Amino acid sequence: MRATNSSDQLLALVQAYSKKMVALASIEEVLWLLAHEVMGVLNFEDCVIYLVDPERHILVQKAAFGPKNPEGQLIKDPIEIAIGAGIVGDAAKKQTAQRVDDTLLDERYILDDEARRSELAVPIVYEGKTIGVIDSEHSEPQFYTSTHQSFVEAIANITASKLADSMRLAELDRMTKALEDSHRNLKTQSAEALKFARSGSDLLDLRRSLLSRISHEMRTPLNAVIGMSELLMLDAPEGPMAEPLRIIHEAGKHLNETVSLMLAFLEIRGRGERKESFRAIHFRTYVTELISGHSNGVLPERAELDLNHLEYLGVDVDALTQILEPIIDNALKFDPSQQLRLSANRIDFDGDPGLRVKVSDQGPGIATDIHDSLFEPFIQGQIVNQQLPTGRGLGLALAKTIADSLGWRLSFDSQARPGATFILDMRVMPPN
Repeated sequence: MRATNSSDQLLALVQAYSKKMVALASIEEVLWLLAHEVMGVLNFEDCVIYLVDPERHILVQKAAFGPKNPEGQLIKDPIEIAIGAGIVGDAAKKQTAQRVDDTLLDERYILDDEARRSELAVPIVYEGKTIGVIDSEHSEPQFYTSTHQSFVEAIANITASKLADSMRLAELDRMTKALEDSHRNLKTQSAEALKFARSGSDLLDLRRSLLSRISHEMRTPLNAVIGMSELLMLDAPEGPMAEPLRIIHEAGKHLNETVSLMLAFLEIRGRGERKESFRAIHFRTYVTELISGHSNGVLPERAELDLNHLEYLGVDVDALTQILEPIIDNALKFDPSQQLRLSANRIDFDGDPGLRVKVSDQGPGIATDIHDSLFEPFIQGQIVNQQLPTGRGLGLALAKTIADSLGWRLSFDSQARPGATFILDMRVMPPN
């Protein structure tokens, strides 16, 4: 039977829903109120509320009215739908309501618990992002009217803000609990590490265990700081707290990146020597993309590549990238003219096929008093005629550690002028 709700009834329903929603806090409370006390009184046969899982890029059933909800807050045989798939996924992707008069004529239709003839899917959108979908199906074709659609769209708009607030509160709660767990764990780290060391375990095992623990216990609070500040910035995009929050957020990201570099440095140094893992690449394409990644995706106009007709090479791509990344980044960052020059030519590397890669810039250069310690950790390269340090002091140290672990040779040409020049001698895969 077609719904007979009058405009006055629908308006009263919206007002009652808005008042009740104010007192709710959790995501589940909002969704089940929407399913039962709004959709459940419209003479609709069923309704399912989906939420977006942004990490998996899917829609997940979270609340329902009708056959999908046999009792309590239970969803019978919940399904997941990819963004863009089916009528529901299309509504989420396009951020527009999808009203289907006859599902038999729509190839997008996805069968859930039972086949029905008409469907109305309305996205829940907040600040330009789809966070969920309200979906209803009916056994009669052409059941849903433009009035139904307008009403559900109004409900979706009302729900969006409250649902977004509940999601932020849930995320803050998750981060707070993670911080508390991390704080408790940190108290036991020293005692456990000492016990581990006294047990006579291998030093390398001890190092790996400590690195694993440090990585988790440092990243957890840092991610919480970054996440919390980001959430607070959404609530206070302007005003007196906006700038302090931005500073906290940027400092957290900077420290998180520093910790990642430090842990990578310690891990590689503790691992000792290792063998190359060769992979064939088109060298010019590889170098072009590597440099472009540090220049808004475009190769700087004044950058120069001298690759001596090198085509396909077998190299340890991961290691080479980790070594060249900080060198190229510094070259472009501190050379306003962007006159980076990268050259490469084949060499004999201790009797094996080798490659010499040289990266130069036309910047102000590096102060002579740190040339000998440039590759030491936490040595920040003082730029000539500048008072500010260049960075974290870990990028070049990590690059040198990776090179040493493979038996390669990374050096700084202190005689080259102007600017800075780095030279990497490395093995390449022998030709077949």
